[in-house]
Amino acid sequence: FQYYEVDKKTATEMEHFIGKSWGIPNQLVLRLITRWVDYQPEREEHFPNLLNSLNWSSIDPAFIDNHLDNEKLYKNSEDALFAILIVLEKNNVELSPKYRAISQE
Repeated sequence: FQYYEVDKKTATEMEHFIGKSWGIPNQLVLRLITRWVDYQPEREEHFPNLLNSLNWSSIDPAFIDNHLDNEKLYKNSEDALFAILIVLEKNNVELSPKYRAISQE
């Protein structure tokens, strides 16, 4: 599984990879998921399921804020932004005031 090949993977292959991604920082796995979804917008239907596979408690909240601010997926798709905000809330991740306000809209 090469980083540059992520765009070509199926949803099942991504789920399998994430399930075996021991030792890979969850921050990197989050970036891989985001890149994979952004490559083909119809993949958004798999986004929440893939996000739920992450160990959110191991990801620094400052990284999450930076990720939300800078990934083009969230600028291009309001649905993707709301999907990750819902997953973050369900996993008791403290959202910054900016994203807490968005999630309550």
